[in-house]
Amino acid sequence: MRHSTVKTLAAALTLSVAMPASVALIALPRPALAQSVVTVDNLTIEGQKFSLRIPRLTLEGSSNTQADIRALFDSNSSEPWSARFAKISARSISLPIVEIVHTLQTDIKSTTTYRDSVISDVRSGVIGEIITPLTTGTSDATSKTASPRKGDVTVLNSSIKALDLPQIMRFLFEAGQPGEPLKTVMGESNMGKFTMDSGPEGTFTLAGLRSSDYKLRSTPTPALAAFRELESLSKTKSRENDRRAAELGLMLASSVSIGNFEMLGLAGDFKPKVGQAAKMNIDRMAMAGGADVPGRFALQGFGIETTDGKVKVRDISLDGLNFSGVMTALGRASASGNKTEDINPAELIPRIDLVRVAGVDIDVPDAKDKNQRITAKMGLLEVKMGNHVGSIPANFALMLDQLLLQIPPGTKDTNFKEMIALGYSRIDLSARYDQVWNEQAKTLSLKDLTFRSAQMFTSNITAELGNVSRDLFTGDKALAAVAALSVIATKMNVTLTNEGLFDKLITQQAKQQGRKPEDLRAEIAAGAALGIPMMMAGHPGAKALAEAVGRFVAKPGVLKVGVTSKDGIGAADVIGTQNPLDVLKKVDIDATAN
Repeated sequence: MRHSTVKTLAAALTLSVAMPASVALIALPRPALAQSVVTVDNLTIEGQKFSLRIPRLTLEGSSNTQADIRALFDSNSSEPWSARFAKISARSISLPIVEIVHTLQTDIKSTTTYRDSVISDVRSGVIGEIITPLTTGTSDATSKTASPRKGDVTVLNSSIKALDLPQIMRFLFEAGQPGEPLKTVMGESNMGKFTMDSGPEGTFTLAGLRSSDYKLRSTPTPALAAFRELESLSKTKSRENDRRAAELGLMLASSVSIGNFEMLGLAGDFKPKVGQAAKMNIDRMAMAGGADVPGRFALQGFGIETTDGKVKVRDISLDGLNFSGVMTALGRASASGNKTEDINPAELIPRIDLVRVAGVDIDVPDAKDKNQRITAKMGLLEVKMGNHVGSIPANFALMLDQLLLQIPPGTKDTNFKEMIALGYSRIDLSARYDQVWNEQAKTLSLKDLTFRSAQMFTSNITAELGNVSRDLFTGDKALAAVAALSVIATKMNVTLTNEGLFDKLITQQAKQQGRKPEDLRAEIAAGAALGIPMMMAGHPGAKALAEAVGRFVAKPGVLKVGVTSKDGIGAADVIGTQNPLDVLKKVDIDATAN
């Protein structure tokens, strides 16, 4: 997709979402007393990159006068915007046309027109509801270097409820006090069908947008002033500018919260490059969260298809996303002169509870070899995190289900060639990992570490670690290093299950040596039965281990090996020993095969 198309789509979506609020910037609240009708013509606001025009505005059931309405648009007034809007009340306000012209770039002018908007139940600047049946938008070039046309937009049936304009104006233009609470400024917003025609670049449609429960916190530096200052600071590099930019960024990030935002049914036909067509779709995208609650994100039914290939994802989701620890660390660094080098790296990791990706399907050309394709699928990747120490999860569980990769027949990769030689045409991987930390008992249990390659093998490990203190998870390198040296391993069990790989390896090696597979099996089994006891220097468990390995080689099935230590084996035991067999003497070993 061309960069200009992406920017145009983003701008159009932004305008369509903001549409009811834009209309609201023109009209507002009422005490439900007067029943008069007031009409005001030719209202305008002119700025360097922004202009607003309202040919006619009509208030019903309002005690406001024409002068009250015109005062909202007085550029010479010193009265705060919030106070101006708080003076307006009406049973209804009708606006046949509202036109906003905005320069998106130096050479692109965007015009958005809202038609037949009706604002109802306006009380002291707080709007009950805004309804706009039709919104249209166009983007045109203002210079010869720009593309001649950037896109036409149509939006049907937009509405917004419970819009607090004085509070929004205060957030944008007026300084607040430190530590002010978040306040709800919009209850609900809905947008009907959205269509954008970008001519030769493509078309996009959207079934609808809906959102709710927007909150803002007024800040010591008004939001618009903060954005202007950030733009100015970015032009000159200095430590003080970096400190101030971090301070403003943290202030703005902590001043917004969204109860819910949901986009439905996005579809597009576009041309990424000359001679190529593509289709894109998103069934649903939703997000929520902010300064007061953890964030969440969901993407469902995502797909891109071109003449060359496709990428599809059924579901992507994030839950429990929390940046409060990161913001606190950056705020502390900003207050002390932006000394980010003093921040514990763990503090810069956002906390998250769940990551989930499901139903991935990829079929694209290999960028390194035009004669090959990359074909892969994945059933599920899920990561769960909990029992956090700061932002680091002490409990961690991962599941990977059916990662399928088709091996290109003409691959030049050595590892893939060996797999093809063994008779495999694809890789089918699954894995699980599950660890649980008990702070009171100071134990870390590896409940499950499983790796499976279908039709090859499955391996499984469980283990128990002791003396695992909180310091191991704090992210402090010195404390973590000391804590790691104190950890002891008390138990480990390993299970290896053959699903065909070992038979193929024996057959391949026998063929290369010109021997029978059963003869090679017998030789390796005998070598294990004799060699393992010799290497283990008479360890009591050597005989059981040698017998189990021998049986597994002779007839590969399931091999189980258990290692336990009553006193535990720590790093000091391994590092301080001159002879590895001394460590082996501290453990009991049991093994079976069937």
